Order: sequence, then structure tokens, then C-alpha cells
Amino acid sequence: MKILLLLVVLLVVVCPVALFWMSSAPTLTLESPPVVGIETPVKLTVQSPHGARHVTAAIEQNGVRYPVFERSEPPSRVMFWRRKQAPGVVTFPIGRKITPALKDGKAKLVVTAQSNDLRALAVSREMDVEVISAPPRLSADGFQHYINQGGSEMVVGTISGYWTDAGVRAGPYSFRTFPLPGSKTERFSLFAFPWDLPADTMPFFFAKNPGAESKATFWYKVFPKKFRTRDLEIDVSRSDEKRQVDIRRRQRASCASLRIQSIFVRRDGAAHIVQFNMCERLVYKCLRAMKLVV
Repeated sequence: MKILLLLVVLLVVVCPVALFWMSSAPTLTLESPPVVGIETPVKLTVQSPHGARHVTAAIEQNGVRYPVFERSEPPSRVMFWRRKQAPGVVTFPIGRKITPALKDGKAKLVVTAQSNDLRALAVSREMDVEVISAPPRLSADGFQHYINQGGSEMVVGTISGYWTDAGVRAGPYSFRTFPLPGSKTERFSLFAFPWDLPADTMPFFFAKNPGAESKATFWYKVFPKKFRTRDLEIDVSRSDEKRQVDIRRRQRASCASLRIQSIFVRRDGAAHIVQFNMCERLVYKCLRAMKLVV
């Protein structure tokens, strides 16, 4: 009876201590751009061996807290030790679209995660961000741009405000900008007008940030070109045969080069070549005649 009572006491004491010892705080890795626009994605990695019971995210600005994300799981305080979870990745958007009350300026992103175990330890991470919803200001040059279909052209633009990408867009193609030599505010873009792009496609200058995109048009005239087209008859069987011949030729050339390299290695190591195949014998005779090998 005393032994049974002792076992019960040990069980009552040891189990909570063991569960308390196995509980651990989660680890957070926050990946967010320093600038927040209309809708900016944020990636949060929560590393906890027993999962996260509660994950929240909020933006603080001018003393006001705006919740932007929340996720909860059923609590597990006793049987959590039976499972082992991989790091969880959470992606959620932030910005003026989710929180219209945000103003342009400095703000703080705060994320909190609580472990799903006995102790339910909570960990928070903070990141300073800049809210920018205004688009960049952009203007293109006033020159006349004559473009040949299948050719290229250069345009100069002036960009002000905060921007992350700028260039010229022609249909589905985008071409980046470069600083204009001798100017601190102007940038130029050398763009192409591909041959398969319709002649009525309008190219334009663009500049964007995480919040918005600005566009500016410039004077241009496209000269359509007529490209030659014709049908070709292809004999698949002959093409495959020719391809196999080319492959065998390349293999033989590669074989000869490898044999020469191996002979030089053996010569430098003061060793004699004993066995040859037909390819090796021919190469060896030539090298021996030039007194390059023994």
C-alpha cells in the first residue's frame, strides 16, 4: 500500500514537472519590406516543436493599434508532447487596403505567437515600417521618338518621390532605367519594340512603389515592318538520323581529347601506356612521332 501511495505521489509530482520542462517558447522570424503600401505581403515563420496556440499581428501608429491578422488552434496542455511539428509559415497582407485608417508615415508592425503546451509562453517581434500610399511623381521627355517594329528606342524620364522600380513597358515587356549621366534626377531607358508586338501597342514610362504605380506617355511613332514568313518541310526521320551522326562525331572528338589528356598525365607521372584501343593507338603513334611521349 505504501509503495502504491509513493508511486501515486511521484506520478503527481513528476508529470507536471516533466510537462513544464518540455514546454518551450516559440521562435519568430519576420520578413517584411521596410515600406508598406496599399497591400504588402508579410511572411512570418513560427518555429515551435508543439505548434502555436495563438498568432496575432497588428500595426501601431500614433498610439493606435490596428489588428491585421489572427489565428488560433485548440489548446493542448497535457498531450502536446506526443506531436512534433515543423516550422509553420504564415503569410498575410498589411497596408491601406486592410487598414484604411493608416496614414503615410512611420508605423510599427508587432507580431505575437503563443506556444501550444503547458506553459503557453508568448513571444513578440516588432519591426519599424514606413507607410507610403502616394504614387511616385513621373514625367517623360518631350522629344519625338521614332520606333521601328523590331527595333529599339531610348526615352528619358524624371522620377521623384519614393519608388522601387521604373522603366518603359511595351506590351508584356518591361525595360529598366539607368541614371542619366550628368543629371541627378533624370533616368533613361533603352527599350525594344519586338517584331511580334502589334504596331498599335503604346509604350509608356512607369514608376512604382509598394503602394501605387505612375504612368507617363511620350510622343512616339511606330513604323510597321513586314517580316518574311514561309513554310518549311521537315523530314523528321532524316533530322533524327543527322542528329545521331552529329552526336557520334562529338563523342569521337571528345574521346580523342580525353585520350590525349590521359596520355599527358601518364607521361608526367613517368608511367608507360600498356593497353590501347584503336583510338588510343592512333593518337599515341602521332604523339610518339613528335617525341611527346615515351
